[in-house]
Amino acid sequence: NNSLVCDNLAIRDMGVTAYIGTPIIDPDGQILGSLCAIDDQVRNWTDRDLGVLKGFSKAITAELASRSTYQNYLQLGKKYETQTMEILDILETSRIGIWSWTREAGQSHWPAATCELLGFPEDDYPRTLEAFNDYLSEADREFLLNESARQLSIGDIYDVEIQLTAPLSQRPKWIRTRGRVTRDANGEIERIQGQMTDIDMVYRTDREAK
Repeated sequence: NNSLVCDNLAIRDMGVTAYIGTPIIDPDGQILGSLCAIDDQVRNWTDRDLGVLKGFSKAITAELASRSTYQNYLQLGKKYETQTMEILDILETSRIGIWSWTREAGQSHWPAATCELLGFPEDDYPRTLEAFNDYLSEADREFLLNESARQLSIGDIYDVEIQLTAPLSQRPKWIRTRGRVTRDANGEIERIQGQMTDIDMVYRTDREAK
């Protein structure tokens, strides 16, 4: 006899005589549908019955939110991967290599483009700061350590030009290495992020002009 549901097909087709429902709401507050319980016998639904149904409805909303967050995460991941590849392509074209080092890992990360730029074998290069220093002359090694230490004693950025001798290079090349350090609560360096620019042609051209 209820005017809201008397024409519902479930009454005619399924013999429903008792119904209780609660809305299903998405994370943005939009009503997507309803979660219902039915009976073919007349019954008075209790507050507990409604509470259980609302509990299931909230669980569905939480699951929808979780799936939405996961899909957003995947989309952001794809976008980040695309942007990263674009940046690496730009850096490679610009003859700029990037690298990073963390104290925890005790190892530096060199993308393939950076290894190629510097003349390091991508697969065999140990990727440590010590290995990098092995390709510097004694004078340049001492200059890099002293000059970067001097600059980092007054800030978190260093900028040094050195000559590098790498195994795959036909001759030593001049590079400009710049980086920024991240320090822990005690002021100790825990991470370095840097870039290296091939300035060999510019350097040699400038020297010949002089």
